[in-house]
Amino acid sequence: MYQYRGKESTTAPRARKSVLRSTLAGHWYPADAALLKEQLDGFLAGLDSEPLHDVIAVILPHAGYEYSGSTAIKALARSRRQYHRIVVIGPSHRMSMPEICSLPDVSHYETPLGEVALDRTFVDTLVAQPGFEHILPAHQGEHSVQIELPLLQHLFADFRLVPIVAGQLSLATSQRVAAILKGLLDQDTLMVVSSDFTHYGPRFEYVPFSDDIASNLRTLDLGAYAHIEALDAPAFVRYQEETGATICGRVPIAILLSMLDQTHRWHLVEYTTSGRLTGDYRNSVSYLSARVRGHWTTPGQG
Repeated sequence: MYQYRGKESTTAPRARKSVLRSTLAGHWYPADAALLKEQLDGFLAGLDSEPLHDVIAVILPHAGYEYSGSTAIKALARSRRQYHRIVVIGPSHRMSMPEICSLPDVSHYETPLGEVALDRTFVDTLVAQPGFEHILPAHQGEHSVQIELPLLQHLFADFRLVPIVAGQLSLATSQRVAAILKGLLDQDTLMVVSSDFTHYGPRFEYVPFSDDIASNLRTLDLGAYAHIEALDAPAFVRYQEETGATICGRVPIAILLSMLDQTHRWHLVEYTTSGRLTGDYRNSVSYLSARVRGHWTTPGQG
């Protein structure tokens, strides 16, 4: 894992327009816009389209669309209202950034479905806070945030993006980040947390059991989700540490949980595994999508 060694050389002079192009097209999903839209429409076919007007956050998986695209889009399909801002938080898979969250110093992200403008005022406000920095290499090639963008572009119009890559944060830092974010949100903001769940098998150096793999994976993953549903960030972090469950987005999940309270309600939308999809459990990644309903409350609102 690449080690981030300081912020002094991470921020270049800001151009009027600067675009970060996704590197996932043609590998994680089709590079052709028409084929990509066709795939996404296929995922949506037959889903309940009755809108929910109070979805404020979702957990989405971040594998290639052939594996997790259907699971991811189901959590968004009924959230079809206008959000003027969508915050996407994903984990850093390739860069070591202890106690740091990164936002790119660019004006737009680009996928085959077009460009998405960043909410640069929101980004600038965050970067002025301790623990938030502009570290462009953290975003280049990092799939956890980029993979969610075509899904959002396909379903929502005219939103501004806040892409955050979270480094290796302690629970205390996650809670501080959560307090900063929550203080900036309004009712037209959707929070998207990007995370796969257990990565099982020799490829991931995690083989806690070798019998009844499908059943044991489900028990392990839904054990973690039980703490998410209970809105208990400390318990979720302890569970992950005690079981060793290889949940790559544990930090973004802990941040989101620390932003919620007992007025918020979770709904598990879908759970599956690559093992079930391929029939091969020797190495398997778990995919879970869920949504949060309720309203954002900022300090002083009660």
